[in-house]
Amino acid sequence: MKNIVNIVNFVRGIDTRVTKESMFEITKREYGLIERYGFHNTFLLQYDTLQDEKYVSFFKNRSSVTEIGLWLEVVESLAEAVGLKWRGRKGYPFDWHCHCGMLVGYTPEEREKLIDEAMERFRAVYGAYPKSVGSWLLDAYSLRYIADRYKADAVCICKEQWGTDGYTLWGGYFNQAYYPSVNNMLCPAQTKEKQVDILVFRMLGSDPIDQYDIFLKNSVSDVITMEPGCKAFGGDAGGHVPEWVDWYIKETFCGNGVSFQYTQIGQENSCFTWEHIKDGLGYQLERIAEGVKAGKLEVLTLGESGRWIKGKFAMSPVCTQTAFCDFRGGDRGSVWINTKNYRMNIYWEGNIFHIRDFYLFHENYRERYLDAVCTANDAAYDNLPVLDGLKNSTEEKRAGIFAQYRGQNIAFESYRYEERDAGARLEFVTKEAGKLALEFTEDQIRVNTEKNAEDFSLCAVTAKPLIAVRKYEKKRVLLEYNGYEYALDLGMGTFGEEGRVIPEKGQISVIFRKSV
Repeated sequence: MKNIVNIVNFVRGIDTRVTKESMFEITKREYGLIERYGFHNTFLLQYDTLQDEKYVSFFKNRSSVTEIGLWLEVVESLAEAVGLKWRGRKGYPFDWHCHCGMLVGYTPEEREKLIDEAMERFRAVYGAYPKSVGSWLLDAYSLRYIADRYKADAVCICKEQWGTDGYTLWGGYFNQAYYPSVNNMLCPAQTKEKQVDILVFRMLGSDPIDQYDIFLKNSVSDVITMEPGCKAFGGDAGGHVPEWVDWYIKETFCGNGVSFQYTQIGQENSCFTWEHIKDGLGYQLERIAEGVKAGKLEVLTLGESGRWIKGKFAMSPVCTQTAFCDFRGGDRGSVWINTKNYRMNIYWEGNIFHIRDFYLFHENYRERYLDAVCTANDAAYDNLPVLDGLKNSTEEKRAGIFAQYRGQNIAFESYRYEERDAGARLEFVTKEAGKLALEFTEDQIRVNTEKNAEDFSLCAVTAKPLIAVRKYEKKRVLLEYNGYEYALDLGMGTFGEEGRVIPEKGQISVIFRKSV
């Protein structure tokens, strides 16, 4: 198992929320702190830093293990350099709103011009095109252009979140990396023909138990991630809390992952002060150093990570992220499975487990901004829901697909988790169904019961209706979301009343078609 850590800091030259002097000072301090350890690391530079001699000189004198790449957001100077009128707010040369600060706010032709200008400026300053690119949002059209024309190896984008800073990315790989579809940057491709040859990494290191549900509290600013700047928001968990960092590293790098395991640490040089960043980042680096010394972790640049995956996997690899110990002291656990066909989360609290999240990936499902312009402050990326544990829940009643015996949720006495080259297996020992096993591979999900199969079923329990379900048939459910029609097919088992799934010969299996 390869356990990869990326240290990625991205660098803006101007932000009205903080002073230019403060931003440059943070950048120097981040670099100096990382340099002490000799770690391979990545700094992603925004266009305005490529015009600022103090940043240019500083990074020309960088260590040989420091990779520099491009942080690809649009600023006033970049827009004007290609003859576009700045669309941001007056007095905001950097504006984080989507219609002006992200490439989705521009036509495909304008995106090409903005990318070309940023790339050429980068090459003029540093002698070559960047192999790593990052942005909170990058549309599929731009990703393909960057991969085809500039041969970048890796891109990093925002974590899974609902609305924070106006960016919604929901229903993709929860962690690690994938090859995106030409039609949707958040969706892995299922065929080589519609695959963009670049790896997309999910940033920030999300808590695999608590980050998913946090948006039910109606606070889009809440985050529980490895960001040391989380200190600015307070809270008892996240990258500024040593005990949480210890827990996150232990759980994330416990030996699971199927293909590889991954997290990203680091922080932008704007929004926060050095006081918000230094303690958390320093503590994380010390823990990473201990893991490297013990042979448990490997620190790579973003570009090196992309090249390693390209050398190992021709298509998006099967990935998992697990947490079997609850940071908050409760009896909770979480297993995330990501494949090129679907993602699923198994969650348990006490002795009851359920499927908390189930999304399908179809490479033909088009993102909203593939060839359209975002005209709003906010933007949304998603995939195809079967069950969404956020949108189908309320704070009082959480949605899920539960294992039931004669209509009652099944309690488990113990569980066992294991991984094989092709996937993962989670087995619960229960009184009613005996050993109840969930098996996950790229092309199939199987649920096996040991006994009393005739009284066993899987049942969706939700606070809000399943938003995509249109019709149940014996072996499939027909769905529609955002105008796109799709289906979920059973190999074994049948759909009963109200979507209840009943096993055949003690087995339920979901199959994923080769063609989409």
